[in-house]
Amino acid sequence: MTHLITFALVLISSVSLLKASCPEGFDVVNSKCITITSKRFTHHKALLECSGINAHLVFIQNAIVGYPVTNVGTCVYIDSDNQPLKGRWISATCELDEYHAICESN
Repeated sequence: MTHLITFALVLISSVSLLKASCPEGFDVVNSKCITITSKRFTHHKALLECSGINAHLVFIQNAIVGYPVTNVGTCVYIDSDNQPLKGRWISATCELDEYHAICESN
């Protein structure tokens, strides 16, 4: 039981230290410092926005070969508004459409 409590305390302090090491405005997600922009950007402008806050744009690399499918353009997003597409990957034209960017701290 003592070992379990010690392990829990070490785990909690590790998470706290990681959170403390994230820049302001970033949150810990899977041991990485991540932020989502409040504004929408084209792909190129999102790259610049992330770079401007000492971060890089997150790229989605799926473990399932062939997904997400990009039949329009080369960018993808997850639809969060419209049924029946809610929660599904949608392909888009990178420089025409604007979306919130997910940046990971460098």
